[in-house]
Amino acid sequence: MLNQWPRDATLPAFLVISLLWTGEDGRADVFDYLAGTRTEVSVRGHFEDVNDSSLPNADGATLRTRIKFETAEARFTQLTLELENTTTLTSKDFSNGVRDRGTTVIADPATTEINQALLRFTGVPRTIIQLGRQTISLDNERFVGTVDFRQNQQTYDALSILTKPASDWSVYYAHIQAVNTFLGRKATNGRQRHDSDLLNIQYQLNDNTSVGAYHYAIENESLVSNQHKTSGIRFTASWPLQHLAPGVKLEYAHQTPDFGSSTDYLMMEAAIKISWLQLLAGQESLGGRNNTGFQTPLATLHKFNGFTDQFLLTPGVGLEDRYATLRFTLGPGRIELTAHEFAAEDGGFDLGKEHSVGAWYRLGERGSLAIKWARFDGKANRTDIRKYWLQLGYEF
Repeated sequence: MLNQWPRDATLPAFLVISLLWTGEDGRADVFDYLAGTRTEVSVRGHFEDVNDSSLPNADGATLRTRIKFETAEARFTQLTLELENTTTLTSKDFSNGVRDRGTTVIADPATTEINQALLRFTGVPRTIIQLGRQTISLDNERFVGTVDFRQNQQTYDALSILTKPASDWSVYYAHIQAVNTFLGRKATNGRQRHDSDLLNIQYQLNDNTSVGAYHYAIENESLVSNQHKTSGIRFTASWPLQHLAPGVKLEYAHQTPDFGSSTDYLMMEAAIKISWLQLLAGQESLGGRNNTGFQTPLATLHKFNGFTDQFLLTPGVGLEDRYATLRFTLGPGRIELTAHEFAAEDGGFDLGKEHSVGAWYRLGERGSLAIKWARFDGKANRTDIRKYWLQLGYEF
């Protein structure tokens, strides 16, 4: 643990180091930085409509704008600054995760913030070191991700090191001082203090097969109930044949919370692809024991257990998610039809079903379009939910 690192020191340290690094040739270095600076601008509109059987319905549209500045590399260093703004375009009568209007939640509050501000150092062979506010995405984002579906990205104030001691090995380590959630600073616990460590090791057996191991020690000082240690292994493989392309994903993890009982995670998925058609089927099990559910608080949770987000917090009885997806690839886009069956891992009783359809399409080289619809039919006192989304983005 790096608990001696001062609170809120990451961003000031980033600024100080970037100024001191210039050395005797400071003017030349600053010129080198600025002369090669790249600017990227992106905008994304997001419309969401939610129908909940237990609360008033909600709908709302927001617009996200990002401006990113990235300098050229000088003395093995590079600076990145990214600003982000989310603006509400429609009536503000819906609950957005910060204010409560008595409706279902559309979790895209209006915010303006520094999304990323980091110093990148590449002076160590086969190694990238980053200090500052940054994005972190590990594996499939089941445990650590950026929650890109929401307008405000989840970012981390951290020191991270990625090294590749050999062409087929990679080792990633990060010490997290704070997590800036997608709800922003104005939300309760929207910025969470941490003293957490992430270790992720990958071995690439060949182009289509990889094995990984990880250990995540989450010490959330803002939410003591979210403190735990998780260790796991992950295996992915595919076999591209002449007409078929089968593949498998297997993952197991064990979690020991600071408060509560230890639980296990298991994921098994099989896929087969025939030309433009792919079928996936799998089961994900998040254990439940003594009213303690297996938790993944830093994950991109919208990617898992259904689009309607009914299991962002694993219930104390755990969760069994059996799912199947039919995916059609059509040029620069795809369409997916997915069905989920949810049950308690401890007890096996029915928690509900979800059916969804989604379409994603690239509009030229810079545009993107996404349309999704999902319906959750709840059991065991869970309400029925219907949601649909429209996203339209463009990168300048």
